[in-house]
Amino acid sequence: MNLRTATQMIEMYLGTPGAPALMLWGPPGVGKSTAVRAVAERHHYQLVDLRLSQLSPVDLRGLPTVDREKMASRWLRPIFLPSEEDVRYLMSEQGGAYRGLILLLDEVNTAPVQTQAAAFQLVLDRAAGEYVLPQVEGFPIFLILAGNRASDRSVVHQMPAPLMNRMGHLEVEADAESFCQYGLERGLDPRVLGFIAYGGTEKLLRLPQAAERSFPTPRTWEFVSTMIRGRPWSVELQQLVATLVGEGAAHELGAFIELQARLPDLDAVLAGQIPEGMERESVAVQWSYVTALTARVMSLGDALGDEQVTHWVRALSRLQPEYANLGLSLPLRGDLSRMRRFIANAEYKAWNARNVALLV
Repeated sequence: MNLRTATQMIEMYLGTPGAPALMLWGPPGVGKSTAVRAVAERHHYQLVDLRLSQLSPVDLRGLPTVDREKMASRWLRPIFLPSEEDVRYLMSEQGGAYRGLILLLDEVNTAPVQTQAAAFQLVLDRAAGEYVLPQVEGFPIFLILAGNRASDRSVVHQMPAPLMNRMGHLEVEADAESFCQYGLERGLDPRVLGFIAYGGTEKLLRLPQAAERSFPTPRTWEFVSTMIRGRPWSVELQQLVATLVGEGAAHELGAFIELQARLPDLDAVLAGQIPEGMERESVAVQWSYVTALTARVMSLGDALGDEQVTHWVRALSRLQPEYANLGLSLPLRGDLSRMRRFIANAEYKAWNARNVALLV
C-alpha cells in the first residue's frame, strides 16, 4: 500500500485500545518512520524513536548493577523507556498533556540478534529484563516496528514465524502521488515535486546496483529539495545532487528543470494573469506548472486570499483533469483549518462538484 493508506491504517491502529504491535515493511527511505512521526504529531502522541541497529542488548535491557542489600543483580532502566512517573508527567499540562505514547523500534531486523531478542521481548511481554511498560489508565502505549525486506537488497535477519504471528504487518511501497502530496504539504522544492510527478514512481525509488552508494528514494529526494532550495540550477549543483541520488537521476532532474524556464510568472497567475495555451505544452511542462503553482499557493499560508484561490482554480482547470487533480485535491487531504479557506471559495466548490469522481 502507498504511504497515505499506510498512514490511515496507523491512525486506525491508534484508535484500537489493546492493539498488538504493528510491523511496517518497506524499502529504505520510503517514509515508514516519517509516517509514524506525522501520525504522532497529528494526534499528539509522544514518540520514542529507537534505531535498534545502533543499540546493544545492554542499551535496551539496561545496565546490570549489584543490589548490595539483597546481594542480587539488577538492571538499570534505559532512560528512553518510560517509567510510570514519566507517563504521569507527559499526561500533565507541564509535560504537554500527551494522549499516549508510540514506541517505534526502527531497523529492527538489521539489528544484532541479541538486540532483536530484547526488542521481541518488548513485543511479546511488553517488558525487557526487569523493565515493564507502565499501564496507566487513559494513556495507551503502542509498539510499532519498522524494517526492510530481503528483496530490498538489505542485510536482514529472518523474523521467527511465531513472533510474526503476534503482530500486524503493513507493506509500504513508494508512490509518486503520495510523495508529491506530502511534499506540497511540507513545502519541498517545486522543481523536485514536478520531476517526481512527471516521472512517476520509477523516478522516486530505485534500488541500488552492485557497489552503488547513491540512489534515489523518497528520503534522498527530500534531501535534494533541501540542498537546491533557493539556488539556481548549475553544473556544480547537479554534481552535488548526484552525491545523493546518483548521476543518472541528477542529470534527469537537471533536464527537467530546464523546461521550467517556459513556466509563466506564478504570482502573476495568482493575480489573474492566467496564460493561454498551457494545456498544449508537453506533459513535463504541465506537471511542472501544476506542482509549482500549487506549491506557491500552499506557501502563502494565512496570507492566501480568496481571489488567489479563484485564479489558482481557474488556471489549473484549463488543464486536463488528470493533471489538475494533483494540485486541486490537495487541500481536501489536509488539516481542517487549511481546508476551510479553500472549500469556502465558489470556484473551488464548483470544480469539486464537476470532478467528484476523481476525488473518491
